[in-house]
Amino acid sequence: MSNSKPDVRLLGAVGAGAAAVAVLLLRLWRKEDGRIPELKLPEGSFFSIQALFTFGKDNFNYGTGRWILQCCDPKVGICARTILGQKTVLLRDPDLVQEVMKQNHQAGGGYGKSFKGSPFDPLVDSTFGRGLFFAEDQDAEWHAAHKILSKAFSHRSILSLVPLMCEQADKLVSALQQETAHGKAVFLYDYMVKMALDTVAVCSMGTRFNSFDSQTQHPFPVAFQDAMDCMFGLLKMPAQLWWLCFWTKANLKKSVHRLNRIIDDVIQKRINGETRSLGNQPDLMEIMLEGKDGSQLSKQNIRSQILTFLFAGHDSTAAAMSSLFVFLIANPDVEAKLMAEIQDALGSDVLSAGHFSKMPYLDWCLKETMRLLPPAGSIQRMSFECDMMLGGRWKLERHTPIIVDIFALHNDPESWGADAALFKPERWATGAPHPCSYMPFAAGPRGCIGKEFSLIEQKIVAIKLLQSFAMRCPKTWKPREGSVVIEASDPMPQPIIGIDAEFNPLQFFAGASTPVLLTARTRTMAAHGGA
Repeated sequence: MSNSKPDVRLLGAVGAGAAAVAVLLLRLWRKEDGRIPELKLPEGSFFSIQALFTFGKDNFNYGTGRWILQCCDPKVGICARTILGQKTVLLRDPDLVQEVMKQNHQAGGGYGKSFKGSPFDPLVDSTFGRGLFFAEDQDAEWHAAHKILSKAFSHRSILSLVPLMCEQADKLVSALQQETAHGKAVFLYDYMVKMALDTVAVCSMGTRFNSFDSQTQHPFPVAFQDAMDCMFGLLKMPAQLWWLCFWTKANLKKSVHRLNRIIDDVIQKRINGETRSLGNQPDLMEIMLEGKDGSQLSKQNIRSQILTFLFAGHDSTAAAMSSLFVFLIANPDVEAKLMAEIQDALGSDVLSAGHFSKMPYLDWCLKETMRLLPPAGSIQRMSFECDMMLGGRWKLERHTPIIVDIFALHNDPESWGADAALFKPERWATGAPHPCSYMPFAAGPRGCIGKEFSLIEQKIVAIKLLQSFAMRCPKTWKPREGSVVIEASDPMPQPIIGIDAEFNPLQFFAGASTPVLLTARTRTMAAHGGA
């Protein structure tokens, strides 16, 4: 019996060695076979949607990014998971992202934007139409619309709108000055929504919504959020049972009808001559109605484009601006440095387009804000061809959805270093570590056409508000209905904000908010960059 023990040990060692070799060979075979490793569910989660809401308790759109950063091997940089009934590929490696973005269908490649196969595909059509944001790459109308609309977003056209943008920012300042007289805390995000919506409407459609004349929000963002709430409500049910959600779909239809009624009124007023371009260049509405080189947009497509620019143009900018001031309140040293730069660049001058190049630190602050809290947490692409090999290694079937997770790319310590979760504008002195490590406006042919419009608007608003107000948070406050508070002590890994902040988990474009107490900033205070 005693002689059998070494044999048992030997057999055990041989068995363990054989098992290890088998596992290694299986892994090698899978790599050679082009199989993409599965994104494992985090501990405590049993379904993909559950994991997304768990990781995205501040905003649903950030859930995928945190899941990727926690569970996707950075040495592999790619994973796959079945989400909403579709096997979806998720990317972490910026090299793979760059390949997908460069090889876009519009540039002759095999990847593009499409929602084919998603249960949301028909809802996108019926809710948002096929404006530039949602149109598929294989949709011929996208190319025609992009060609026509590019004129409205040329560098020259955007710079010509600076006076109109300043006018809307001044209205924002006036509205907030009235609040300082009452001494009550205000949520800047609400005011940013009004300002951004009015700016888009005035600059691109010659239409004045006069949002600051009312204590409530304009009907457009209200109807849009109602539509989004309906869509998120459907996520609580398996897609196979959506046909039973009569009440939710009826409410969605009503919200869409309210949106379309507002847009149709804007179009009809231009046709009737009640509005006109308010700048010295043709505005977006004029260009769409007139067409270009014989190309004409259909009435339905014009409605879709206006819906796109109104919701994307106002909500994304409002979210980014709200987040910026949360970070500045949390980092008073950054605010002081920024104030000093603004004072040095402007002095007693009236703000004009020529001042922006003198304020690099402002640019860094905006970039760092959108790095940590990108308004659009992710974008979707799709493989349009059979048996595509991503990175020369990973096999993709035709019509495979690909999630390019902007939040994960922006917060990945593999790219940005161990301090990736911290707000450090100075990191931008050397730029992004990779062309696709920072892409808040996407990239390639499907990059955001309104990028420059938004950035200039953000700079104007930041300058005007910082010149006018010192801001601080009240000691105690409660989140508004539908929102949650992410406390400074929350163990959530990305980002580290530094103060308690409010988020709406179901907001389409994500951003942080907090109530602020405003104090008029005197010229002496501004000169010293202090509060």
